[in-house]
Amino acid sequence: MVRLIGFELKKIISRPSSIIMLLIILAINCITIFLGTGDIDIQFKDKEIYKAEQSQYAGEINQIWRELIQLRLQTVIDNPDNLMTLDEKKEVKEYYLQQGYTKDYVDNLPNILLVKSSVEYSIAYRVIRNAEYDSRFYNNARNFSINIGNNLRRKFQGKKGDVIGGKAEKMYSNLAKNYTAYYNYHLGWDKLSSMQRILPFTVGVFLFITLSPIFSLEYSCRTDSLLLSSKHGKSKLAHAKILAGFFMAIGIWIFVQLTNLVMVASLFSLKGAETFVQDWVNNYSPFPFTQLTNYIAVSFMSFTGVMFFASIILFISSRAKSPFVSILVGGVVLLSPIIIEGIGKSGGSIYNVLMFMPVNVLIATQHFSLFNAYYVFKNAFLMQLAVPLVAIIISAIIIPIACQKFQHHQVEN
Repeated sequence: MVRLIGFELKKIISRPSSIIMLLIILAINCITIFLGTGDIDIQFKDKEIYKAEQSQYAGEINQIWRELIQLRLQTVIDNPDNLMTLDEKKEVKEYYLQQGYTKDYVDNLPNILLVKSSVEYSIAYRVIRNAEYDSRFYNNARNFSINIGNNLRRKFQGKKGDVIGGKAEKMYSNLAKNYTAYYNYHLGWDKLSSMQRILPFTVGVFLFITLSPIFSLEYSCRTDSLLLSSKHGKSKLAHAKILAGFFMAIGIWIFVQLTNLVMVASLFSLKGAETFVQDWVNNYSPFPFTQLTNYIAVSFMSFTGVMFFASIILFISSRAKSPFVSILVGGVVLLSPIIIEGIGKSGGSIYNVLMFMPVNVLIATQHFSLFNAYYVFKNAFLMQLAVPLVAIIISAIIIPIACQKFQHHQVEN
């Protein structure tokens, strides 16, 4: 069996398409890592300035820290040199009047709305503004506890609403009362998250190219009957191909993750592992995660996703008549969720289905950026547990079917 697996792996790796895809993956990663990401769009050349600005405010978010941030911000906006000219202020006030604001409000516009553009777009000012927003962490958690709990009770009437809404309230309340939030530079962790989102175009495409021919190429070349009639063909070959496919999937996933870690650590550092992950706009995770623990959770989900992804490709390959058909069908089935999400914002039942799709499980970041639970046996069952469970069950069902399909193909011929 070991020799058969090694032979199948060698066939996969030695193909020119596999080598080309590896080079493409490295190129995509290199390009992505230099692109701006995170709450503030930072150019690569400014990363050290950004790091220095954020690091000076590092610490636990408590009353003393909040007062310090407020004092620093107030000092900036109270400095006349940082404010607009009289003509610029006049234009801003006219704009607010046109928007329907009262004259009394416009005549007393706060200085924070009158900061001149050269200051407003500076890294130092944007960092302090974001720090001031982050100082509301516990208030945001309390508000989410109340609002999401009430919304879920309205959405799901009766016992279901009470159970799911109560679960959300409890988790966000725990963030507000028991979680200790830390602020620090964390651009490296933002980079890792953004690179996670391109996995379908690196790991995913690589698996399409390399795994789709595993069975379908034997059919199209009519070598399946010959292979199955060999000494171990009927008993071991299909299993060897499946295991080789999984080893290839695990190998490329680990390679990409380690490459990302090394590149990010070298260029941006992994400082700020203790900081929180919520921004309360795109990420309102109910979990008391830090950047490090969130990365571990996402990696576990993503690993489940790559195995799920590989299982689907192997299943399609076992039933397709040629590698081209296998790649085409696999591409439509596995990448269609990205297209659907790109066309428009999905919600409700469609959104719930998309979260279980292999491509989204492979990315995994979105699963830990929100609250979602299902009413199962009178309890709230978190989506973050349901998704990997379903992925494992489906994989366990379709892989034996793929093996049997290949083993019985000789009889059909």
